[in-house]
Amino acid sequence: MSLAGKTFHEATGLDLATVHTGELFRATVGGVEMFCYAGPVRHYLAFLADPVEDAFASRDRFMPHMAAILLVVFVSLFALVSLMLRNHVSRSVSRVGDALRNIAGGNLDGRVEERSSREFADLSDNINTTVEALRAAVEERVRRIEAELELAKTIQNSALPRPLPDSAFFALAADMQPAREVGGDFYDFFMLDSSHVAFLVADVSGKGITAALYMMTAKTLIKNALLAVRDPAKALTRANSELCANNPANMFLTAWVGVLDLETGIVIYANAGHNPPMKVEGQRSEVEGQRSEVEGQRSEVEGQRSEVEGQRSEVEGQRSEVEGQRSKVGFVAEKSGPVLAFMEGVQYRQCAMALAPGDTLFLYTDGVTEAQDSENNLFGEERLAETLRTASAAMPASMCTIVRAAVAAFAEGMPQADDITVLAIRYISRPDRFVRSFPPTQVGVANASAFLDEVIEGNGGHPNAQTAKLSTLLPQLHIFLDEIASNIVKHSGASGFEVDIELMQDPAGVKLVFIDDGAPYDPLAHADPDTSLPADERPIGGLGIMMVRKMSDSMSYERVRNRNLLTVVKLVS
Repeated sequence: MSLAGKTFHEATGLDLATVHTGELFRATVGGVEMFCYAGPVRHYLAFLADPVEDAFASRDRFMPHMAAILLVVFVSLFALVSLMLRNHVSRSVSRVGDALRNIAGGNLDGRVEERSSREFADLSDNINTTVEALRAAVEERVRRIEAELELAKTIQNSALPRPLPDSAFFALAADMQPAREVGGDFYDFFMLDSSHVAFLVADVSGKGITAALYMMTAKTLIKNALLAVRDPAKALTRANSELCANNPANMFLTAWVGVLDLETGIVIYANAGHNPPMKVEGQRSEVEGQRSEVEGQRSEVEGQRSEVEGQRSEVEGQRSEVEGQRSKVGFVAEKSGPVLAFMEGVQYRQCAMALAPGDTLFLYTDGVTEAQDSENNLFGEERLAETLRTASAAMPASMCTIVRAAVAAFAEGMPQADDITVLAIRYISRPDRFVRSFPPTQVGVANASAFLDEVIEGNGGHPNAQTAKLSTLLPQLHIFLDEIASNIVKHSGASGFEVDIELMQDPAGVKLVFIDDGAPYDPLAHADPDTSLPADERPIGGLGIMMVRKMSDSMSYERVRNRNLLTVVKLVS
C-alpha cells in the first residue's frame, strides 16, 4: 500500500519506456536485485518483481530433495539394467567367449551357437564362417606340408643305399627310423672294388627338414671322398674341410667310417666323434680247432718240434672249445677325432682291427643308447651289449631287428625322441678268387709275388686247414709267377698285367691266370728246347716255360678281346 499513488518510476526507479513487456529480466528495484516481469492485464500494466535472493533460496531448498530422488531413481535403474545385462547379455557373452577359447585352443571343429538375440545370432554366424575358412586353410596347409614331407621322406629313402648282392664272404644289413618324417641320421655302404666294402653310420645335429638336407650333403661328400682316396681317415679329413667351408647353418655331425678287406678280414676305420661300434665275436670252437690242426701240420712240415707243437695244438683245441661256448661283445674303443664341420684343419687318425670269420661289427647312433622309458631310464650301452650277446648267432638283418625291438620294448609308451639307425656287417669267409693289376716292371713282378704270399698265407691272421695245404705249393707257384710275369714285362710290350688267383677246393689246388694286353703270344705253340744239346748250342729262351709246363698239373692259353690269357693249375699232391 505504500506504493499507492506513486508513479511507476517513483515506485520502481525504472523508466517505463525501457521496460520490455512479456520478457523476464533482472533489475535493481528499491536497492534490491530482483527478477522482473511486466505484462498487460486488461487496461493495466502489471509489474512483478521477486528478489533474486528469495528465488535462489527456494531452489537451494528444493535441490537436495531432487538430488536424492534422482539418485534413488539412478540406482534403481542401474540395478535393473545390470540384472538385465547379467541375465541376457553377460551370459551370452560368456558363452561366446567359452566357444572362442575352445577354438583358440586348437579345436577348429567347435562352433558358436548363441541365439539369445538377433545380434548374438549374427555374431555367432560370423564367427562360425571365419572358423570354417580358417579350418579349410589349415587343412590345405597341412595337406601341403604332409605332401612335402612325404616327398622329402621319399627323397631321403632313395638316397639310402640299395642292398648289396648276396655274398659268400660277408653279410650286411642296416635300418633307420627317424623320430619325425625325416631325420638327420644316415648310413651308407658300397663296394670300393671286388674285395673291399666301405660302410659308415653318421648322425647330424638336429632333426627335421634342415637336418635331412644337411645329411644329403654330408653323405655325398663322404662317399665321394672314400671313392677317391679309399682311406677312411683321409676321406673324413677331406669331407670335413668341404663341410667347414660351406656351413651357413652352423650344423655338425658325427660319423664312423670303415673299409673291410675281404681278402684278409682287416677293417681300417676312422671315427669323427661317433659312438664306438660293438664287435660281436663269432663262435670260436671251429675256427680255433682248425688253427690247432694247422699248427700241427705246420710242425710236421717243418720237421721240427712236431711233438711239442702237436701237444700245443691239442691244448689250443681244448681252449678253443671252452671259449667257443660264449660269444664276446665289446666296444671298438679307439680314441675318436672331433665331430665333422666343427673345426677346420682337422687330420683324422686311421685305426685298424682284424675280424675273424663269423665276427660282426654293429654300428648305431645315440638314438639307441639314449632311448628312455617312462621313468627316464636310458637304454644304455650295457643293455645294448647284452642284447647283442643274445643275438650273436643271428645274421645282420635279424640282429638289427632284434636290437630295434629291444629298444621299442624298453621305451614302450614313450615318444621316440631321436632318430634310430643301426648297421651290422659280418665277415663270413675269405673269397676263393683274388685279382690284382701290376705295372710292367720288375717292381710289378715283385709286388705280384708279395700278392701271392698274401693270398696263400695271409688269411687275415686266421689260417685254416686249407691254408696249410696250399702253403706247400708256394715254392712252385713262385716259380710260375716269376717266369711268366718276367716274360710279360720283358717281351710282350703290354701296358700292365693282371694276376688272377683262384683257391680250388675239390681238388685242392691253386689256379693262376696271367692276363696282359701285349702282342699275341702262345708259349704252348713252341716246341720245348732240346735239353740234350750243350748249353752253348741251345736257342735262348723256352726253358722257363718248359719248367712251368712240367711242374704244373695243367697249362692253357687263349686270346680273348685282344688280351693274352695264360692259365696254370697246380694241385695239392
